[in-house]
Amino acid sequence: MERTLVLYFKNKVLYAPSDFENETNYLAVNDIKQSVSSELEMIFAQLNASGEKISQKDIDVVKGNIEKSIERSAPTTRKEQILEYLEKGEALTTNISNDLGIHPSYTRGLLRKLNEEGVVNRYEKKDIQGVFWSLKST
Repeated sequence: MERTLVLYFKNKVLYAPSDFENETNYLAVNDIKQSVSSELEMIFAQLNASGEKISQKDIDVVKGNIEKSIERSAPTTRKEQILEYLEKGEALTTNISNDLGIHPSYTRGLLRKLNEEGVVNRYEKKDIQGVFWSLKST
């Protein structure tokens, strides 16, 4: 189990995008939070089945703490890179993705999450194709 978690947390050092024929596969391998969350669900389900009773609230707290740990462990998370980029002004999704070297689908996912968290604004302009993003005013 311990080795499995190490691989979940450190798999980026094992593989580069060039190791995969399709970058989508790289993103799937690196979907750390999802992988850890699924693994935790199985572990807690097994514990509950064996007689240990763990509430969904406790499970959610553990998962939340692990997610925060994952985010803190990265030197500069992709979210932080996007926020730093947007400090310069509004930008199209494609520009953010290209300039930061982040896969477009991963960029869109991070921007949606930042929007849900109330950190960035999403909008479109009439004569320009694409979605624009900016930091929310404080």
